[in-house]
Amino acid sequence: MFKIAILGTENSHARAFCNLIYKGAPANGFVPYADFEVIGLCGDSAEENELLKEITGGKAEISDDGDKWVDEVDAVMVTARHGGKHLAYARKYIEAGKPAFIDKPITIDPEEALELVRLAKKNNVPLCGGSSLGAIEDTAKAKALRNNDEKMQRVYGGSVCAPINMKNDWGDFFFYSQHLVQIMTEVFGHDVKSILGVSRDDAATFIARYADYDVTGHFGSYAYAATIYAKSEVHHVNLSLDNAYLNEFRRFEHMVRTGGMPESYEELINPVFILNAIKEALDTGKEVEVKKPVI
Repeated sequence: MFKIAILGTENSHARAFCNLIYKGAPANGFVPYADFEVIGLCGDSAEENELLKEITGGKAEISDDGDKWVDEVDAVMVTARHGGKHLAYARKYIEAGKPAFIDKPITIDPEEALELVRLAKKNNVPLCGGSSLGAIEDTAKAKALRNNDEKMQRVYGGSVCAPINMKNDWGDFFFYSQHLVQIMTEVFGHDVKSILGVSRDDAATFIARYADYDVTGHFGSYAYAATIYAKSEVHHVNLSLDNAYLNEFRRFEHMVRTGGMPESYEELINPVFILNAIKEALDTGKEVEVKKPVI
């Protein structure tokens, strides 16, 4: 039996994962996990704590101390809405050698992102997480198109769009913005050189400069999509969120069972560095170099 603690229950993602463990996904013929159980719940919402406890059949323990289950669990899921809480929630578990899922944004501060993965590397702990948009079928479809050299011949650029929430209690710009960046890095790659950007009250646009082309990012519209501009064709993929949580949880499940990570430590935290470059570009109106995570 794999015992799990969920830290940051105020996030709807926590409820989604808990439901998958105990109820499965009947519409997809996906049965509950008989060998996974949630034994600990910690978060800012008493109502959500109780709701998740009910999903577990009343068996999970609720505590204000997120470190309470370090010696009892086999893995931890950090789902707190505020990325500034993720390192603190995960630290003791990683030090104890427990695999960890870290929700988006991985962190807000690049230095905290580096500390997180350096700690994981030191203790030989696998990590996964980020935005669920990196795990969905349509993102994989767009990525396959982008990497189809015979069909694309040459890529001249691209465009990505996703919603944004600029003012909130969970990190403002950083709360929702990793969804778009996760799509972009999955489809077009991680090697963004620099960022240019402009913003309005409820929207923002940036240009991500790659070595051979540029990709525009559009925060605002409540839709997820990626477009690839090739030599003689344009390919547009609307991204459906169907199975997003299921695919994301399957990555976590596989990691817990095998120790295998779906991406490298560097790839996991690279969106944090891109997001900080976007924020600086939006705030200053200047072109901002994207720093690379060096572990």
